[in-house]
Amino acid sequence: MVVMTGFGSSSVDLLLLVWAVKTDWLKVKNAITETIKKRFDEEGVEIPFPHLTVYTGSATKPFPIDFINENQNENI
Repeated sequence: MVVMTGFGSSSVDLLLLVWAVKTDWLKVKNAITETIKKRFDEEGVEIPFPHLTVYTGSATKPFPIDFINENQNENI
């Protein structure tokens, strides 16, 4: 059984319910997960990694970045 549990910030959240023999539950879980992933790949369904872009406005200066090599690390 598949139940839609809601909308995430960038997702449709689903709950998959499966019944299995208690001794086989891990094998069943792994097989289902692998089958779903393979089917998603076949159908071109991508599972995006969440990301966030922070815009600080045009009036702000660029963030300062300092590069530190291994020897400088010892003095910090």
